[in-house]
Amino acid sequence: MRGGDGILGARSSIRSTEATILRIRTQFLRRRERWLVVLGVILHAVYMLSIFDIYFKTPIVHGMEPVNPRFSAPAKRLVLLVADGLRADKFFEPDSDGNYRAPFLRSVIKERGRWGVSHARPPTESRPGHVAIIAGFYEDPSAVTKGWKANPVEFDSVFKRSQHTFAFGSPDIIPIFCGDMKHSTWNSYPHEYEDFATDASFLDEWSLDQFASLLNRSNEDAKLKQLLQQDNVVVFLHLLGCDSNGHAHRPYSPVYLNNVKVVDNIAERVYNLVQNYFKDNLTAYVFTADHGMSDKGSHGDGHPSNTDTPLVVWGAGVQQPVPVSENHHHDDTLRFIDDHVHDMPTPSEWGLDGLERQDVNQADIAPLMSTLLGLPCPVNSVGNLPLGFVNLSEVEEVEAVLANSKQILNQFLRKSQLKQSNSLHFKPFKPLADYTLVLDQIEHLLSIKDYEAAKKLSENLRSLALEGLHYFQTYDWFMLMTVISLGYLGWMIYLIVHVLQSYTALPGNFFRKDRSVYLRTNSWKVKSFMNRTIYTWSFLLVGIIATIYLLYSIPWDLGIPFFVWLACWFLSIFTLMPAQIPDNTKLVISSGFMIVVIGAAARYLDMHAGESKYWFSLTHELRKPKFNILFLFQVVLVLSSSVMVSLSTAHRTEKQELPVLHQVINWSIAGISMVLPLFSATGILSRLTSIFLGFAPAFLLLSIGYEAVFYGALALALMAWILFENAYLHISRMQNSSSSIEAMEDNLVSASEDRCLQLSDMRIPLAFMVFFNIAFFGTGNFASIASFEISSVYRFITIFSPFLMAALLIFKLLIPFVLVIRKLSGGFNGFVLPSAVHHFPFPSPPPPLAFAQRRPTRQPLLTTAYYRKSCPRFEQIVQETTTNKQISSPTTAAAALRLFFHDCFVGGCDASVLVSSTRFSQAERDADINLSLPGDGFDVVVRAKTALELTCPGVVSCADILAVATRNLVVMMGGPFYTVKFGRKDSLTSRASDVEGNLPRPTMSMNQMIKIFMSKGFSVREMVALSGAHTIGFSHCKEFSSILYNYSRTMESDPAYYPEFATSLRKACADYQKNPTLSVFNDVNTPNKFDNMYYNNVKKGLGLLSSDHALSSDPRTRGYVELYSRDQNAFFQAFARAMEKLSVYGVKTGRRGEVRRRCDAFNN
Repeated sequence: MRGGDGILGARSSIRSTEATILRIRTQFLRRRERWLVVLGVILHAVYMLSIFDIYFKTPIVHGMEPVNPRFSAPAKRLVLLVADGLRADKFFEPDSDGNYRAPFLRSVIKERGRWGVSHARPPTESRPGHVAIIAGFYEDPSAVTKGWKANPVEFDSVFKRSQHTFAFGSPDIIPIFCGDMKHSTWNSYPHEYEDFATDASFLDEWSLDQFASLLNRSNEDAKLKQLLQQDNVVVFLHLLGCDSNGHAHRPYSPVYLNNVKVVDNIAERVYNLVQNYFKDNLTAYVFTADHGMSDKGSHGDGHPSNTDTPLVVWGAGVQQPVPVSENHHHDDTLRFIDDHVHDMPTPSEWGLDGLERQDVNQADIAPLMSTLLGLPCPVNSVGNLPLGFVNLSEVEEVEAVLANSKQILNQFLRKSQLKQSNSLHFKPFKPLADYTLVLDQIEHLLSIKDYEAAKKLSENLRSLALEGLHYFQTYDWFMLMTVISLGYLGWMIYLIVHVLQSYTALPGNFFRKDRSVYLRTNSWKVKSFMNRTIYTWSFLLVGIIATIYLLYSIPWDLGIPFFVWLACWFLSIFTLMPAQIPDNTKLVISSGFMIVVIGAAARYLDMHAGESKYWFSLTHELRKPKFNILFLFQVVLVLSSSVMVSLSTAHRTEKQELPVLHQVINWSIAGISMVLPLFSATGILSRLTSIFLGFAPAFLLLSIGYEAVFYGALALALMAWILFENAYLHISRMQNSSSSIEAMEDNLVSASEDRCLQLSDMRIPLAFMVFFNIAFFGTGNFASIASFEISSVYRFITIFSPFLMAALLIFKLLIPFVLVIRKLSGGFNGFVLPSAVHHFPFPSPPPPLAFAQRRPTRQPLLTTAYYRKSCPRFEQIVQETTTNKQISSPTTAAAALRLFFHDCFVGGCDASVLVSSTRFSQAERDADINLSLPGDGFDVVVRAKTALELTCPGVVSCADILAVATRNLVVMMGGPFYTVKFGRKDSLTSRASDVEGNLPRPTMSMNQMIKIFMSKGFSVREMVALSGAHTIGFSHCKEFSSILYNYSRTMESDPAYYPEFATSLRKACADYQKNPTLSVFNDVNTPNKFDNMYYNNVKKGLGLLSSDHALSSDPRTRGYVELYSRDQNAFFQAFARAMEKLSVYGVKTGRRGEVRRRCDAFNN
């Protein structure tokens, strides 16, 4: 025998061949994965850009002619005062002494003007707010690509329609509207004036001084005086003080609250200047704000503190104050643009609850100003003219609303034209197909002086035009999102297949690998986006488990178990803290010293790594002198940043301008420190420590509170992770060393090359996901732009610069991710995995999470093919029976639908309601509420059962017949098709006593109705959708007689009824006591058609039952009624889903039921 032969020799030859094959395969995988990474980056970049094609399409269209109002202008000129960043509550509420901050404007509200709250739409930023106020539409989303300052698309505005506009204020706002207007006179202060380190109220004074100077100059400048004296003049003063002071000092600070007083004083002085100059009482005044300010000094999202702004209007053409009346309410249930409801109560502390309040959408201010000046509304405006503010005659009100409606209608027609020219299969907006007839009818009503009807019709036309604009704005959304979703789905499938092929033992020995990795459902990850406390509990639990594991595996006196426990528990604190970070400079400064201590501890651990077998993978060339110098330099920079935090904050607290020297030092410290980690040692802990210290100065200088402590806690936890991984790796190798000789030989190849993923490897991606999310949510989140603390950047820059400030804020939030990703790159240090594991370190799950566990699944209890072999003509027979029955008796569909509902809600869909009573027991059908069930419903089931028993006796259950017959009849009446599965068995019991409390009654309150449906597992939305079955239903007069006759001492019928409808019902049901079967259709308009007319009826007071009226009035259901009334497709989809769910509720299968020979009697 030659050397090398024998068992071990043969195995060695085989090993060599296998290793060669594996090396070739690995090289191929790495080349393929490099291209996979490139392809993934390109694909995600392209799909990210698709956001702009779907959501960021400009709402602006050109080519419409302005609509001139057919009435004289109430005002000759208009003064617009916009207090940037002024919150409604801080404006209206009193101060701590009980004195109101805006005495002049309050006197206007009480004596000569109207007031309300203007509701802004996110993003609540300065430019979008001013665009809404002045141009009447909500900010063009494409402006995101060019910044809020630029004008990516030309748009019309009140200023452009004016004869001349005088504007003074911020350089970020005034040039947007007046920069290219020849008929404007404007001026703005330099950007350097916008310094957050000072009291910015002087900016408001600057705007006032400019206007006062303009009036003074006009006394000597005849041309200027002529411009001021002409009609349709607009004066615009942009008052930035509240916004700047809110950012710098918070809206509850004395500086901000004092600025409110300054703004009020400026409004009074402007009023006096104008009145004394013109002396004709033909000036209208509008005071408002572009957005509010959150408690933490930011804005941008849809919180009420950002969307609610004050609105005060007075002067020429404006109504006088009106006391609140009992019948003051809106006839509709529409919400404002910020999703706040109409008729919100006025806080008592405002002291204005006795005066009528007129809330508006922010875009409504533009048509209001246009109307006061007698100008055409801006052609792209989507605002509704708030008539409660203007003092016009009845005919002028109609003309104003009509002009507003025509202007919006013109936009709709233009968008329809453009979309039709670019679409292969154009789908028009049907509600406005006959808009010309509506316009003719309005003109006719005007000619016969029926102004109220003309106004209502104009308002309805305006509402439909706005719906049409939204329809065309979202016209291509479904197609685009479908394409993108399919692309993402295909990419994910490809990656899953690639991972299964490359990183697992599939398919040959998948079940042989007892440690293969399976994916566990990570529902907690989804929940964590809403509930940050999940991470607290995660770290508490992980700390306990990891500590116990280490205590049983390694000597406890090493301190590693205790350190892991301490680090996890320390980090768990931060997700319990509020996302709104309070200022605490002392905590930031002390955090600098804590960071130095943590860095020194990591340095000590790194230097003594070789002394413990549990830290063997940490050893490297740390003892070189240059690394010692580097570490000391980083420590000095961290301490220097703490000192600069103290000095820079002191200047801002004293409202002093940040010295240039301080800015240079802060930028230098942050910049230099971030470069130093490039020169550090390459070991896991040493490189992580250097990165930690390198980014610490920048993070400290950008911190304002406890987030600086979080940075240190995160580093501690990452150090604990490193120690745990090294200890775990040593323990694993010790366990492997005790395995058999054959097992060791099996591992020879994988020790030098790749190996299959194992269940224990799952700890690394799971830990990464937890750390990645804790870095994301530890001190807040990216949920809104308003979650950023702009004061974080004041140590680098105080002059307003939105892009630089945003970049610094985002950079601060990304710093914790640098630490986590660096740790991940060392997380696989103890073994070698295929390179793609390191190619995808960002938040998509690494390969260990890409495997799904195979679990045995149960066959569904019901199936659409249940009778395919046993009774193949089942559905055909039922279809023929239901068709013939419906033709001969048109009420069959309604009867079957009601019968099906009564059956399913009592014990499940088991045909128990079909059973007749005996002398020994009373069945469900004889319960009080079921006595009125029409006979046609029972009859259609009996006929179908009879026919089926002749074809396939004893096979088809009555429950299945009722379910599919109901579906077929709904479809015959024009309703939606939905899937019905089969395999139900008929019940073995039927008791009348089971009915009570399980079926809703007509007299029930909405609370009782919702309780019943929810007890069956149905949501409020599903309840409203199922109620739509009344569209083909009818009710007996006795079921609603209590609200139709003798409703109260003062009212004959429930006031929820439309009066004429109530009169007709009383006549139709006059003999209900003599004839208990007397009934009325639930849908008075289309009783024989399954559509959404029922919802339109209940909105108009044309419902029969108390429950119908409650659906349209209860806030929990009203929104769904609104949705289904205007969107029949939405109703059909919701109804179909609810019916599918109802049809499988409580079904009986197996021995829990039987297949009856007769539907009205049990077999035994």
